[in-house]
Amino acid sequence: MSHWKSQLNNYHGSKLLLPIAVKLGIQVDKLNFLAAGFVAVGMAYIYSYLIHVQRMSVKARKILVIIFGVIILSFCFGRDIVYVVIEATVSYVLMRVVSLQSLPQITLVVCLIYQSALHLLRQYSDPGGYTIDITGAIMMLTQRVSILAFSLRDAVHTDGLTGEQIRDAIPEMPDVLSYFAYMLDFHMLLAGPLIPYKTFMRITEGKNLRPDGSTAVTHWRVVCKLFCVGFNILLILFVVPLIKENDILSEWFSSLPFYRKILCIVAFSFLCRLQYYVAWKLAEASCDASAYGYYITKNGEERWDGADNINITQVETATSMKNLIDNWNVSTQRWLKHVCYDRQLKYKTIRTFFLSALWHGLYPGYFLSFMTAMFFVVAAREVRNYLRPRLLSGRLLSKPVYDVVTYIVTAVFLSYSIMPFILLQLDKAFYIWRELHFFGHLIAPWAFALRLFLPRVPLTTPAASQVLLGPYLGLKTENKIS
Repeated sequence: MSHWKSQLNNYHGSKLLLPIAVKLGIQVDKLNFLAAGFVAVGMAYIYSYLIHVQRMSVKARKILVIIFGVIILSFCFGRDIVYVVIEATVSYVLMRVVSLQSLPQITLVVCLIYQSALHLLRQYSDPGGYTIDITGAIMMLTQRVSILAFSLRDAVHTDGLTGEQIRDAIPEMPDVLSYFAYMLDFHMLLAGPLIPYKTFMRITEGKNLRPDGSTAVTHWRVVCKLFCVGFNILLILFVVPLIKENDILSEWFSSLPFYRKILCIVAFSFLCRLQYYVAWKLAEASCDASAYGYYITKNGEERWDGADNINITQVETATSMKNLIDNWNVSTQRWLKHVCYDRQLKYKTIRTFFLSALWHGLYPGYFLSFMTAMFFVVAAREVRNYLRPRLLSGRLLSKPVYDVVTYIVTAVFLSYSIMPFILLQLDKAFYIWRELHFFGHLIAPWAFALRLFLPRVPLTTPAASQVLLGPYLGLKTENKIS
């Protein structure tokens, strides 16, 4: 995390705020990102009130969404905006000429190849760096392009689709203006969240109003999220520098006793998560300022969490890897479920985790982290199926004690698994794991031995198929309106 105060190697965005960045002691790309995020919140209020659908035509609203998006991209990435235009344009051509049967796979593969090429270019020009460059916006664009392609096919080929896939299906190809408005929507450009095309159009056409016809913007949610952003920025500036990457790769870390090494990586991984909290909460604030997260359930309940992308409390108090993953980067989980997990007959988990790693980039650390996390998720499932019911029903452990134990275990194994993700490079990742004696990889396999000695005890929890992943996390399928 010391990269917030390191030298900037490769950046094509605006240098307008460079003097301020120098005074604050942070990189200009980080300051530009924050400034663009706050400006996006202001743009969202303009979108909600000044260019309301009752004051301006839907076509004009789409044009202004594109203009706002181009302004943000140009400010943050300068000439690199051309990479976004290329992917969006090529994908549009594919959707026009490729048959619907093979469109989703071809579009996803083409986007991933293009995105991977940009990741390689980044690794070459800024090896091991953390500059906020155009690849982040490209990653979010790949999600929107691919989910649109799948939604087009789902309207024609409906066999075996989930309720969510049927709900998001699009019966006809969007016109050019609607397509590029969706791809360049300033709410979703920098850090998500992913909003399905049908939801985007419903909002653009002004169909997300409250029952009395008033705007659904909730200022209190916006204020709370901006406060969260500000608090995490302060932690990044003043607390994060206390534990640097160089510290955990030094002789100092190597000389620590094992338990202190564990505490160190848990603290370090927590501090590294703060930058994601800033990005996602800022994006959520922008969406809330335009009522992107507003919807009404079939029971008539008003909800505003449709654009929520991170549940910080659930992440930081998770008692299982699955619970943590379900609340982390929620819209990306929804995307992975929509385009991969729900469409596989075999090896769903490994294919989904591999796609997630590939989407993040080509550093070996990403693949090490996601494959290790997948291993831990499956191992935790074994413990939950074979051991947890006995510990609780047999009164060997009370529920509060069990929750405390699983919270500690989850925090430790999470930190162990994401160290390669943070460090990126193979030698650094193996250095840390070697210092930790590869305890995660040595302990987790024992979970699979439980089924050899203990019969499975059925769990009395709601069926997993009844709960939607993604922006509507936790809502029952039958209670959600498109």
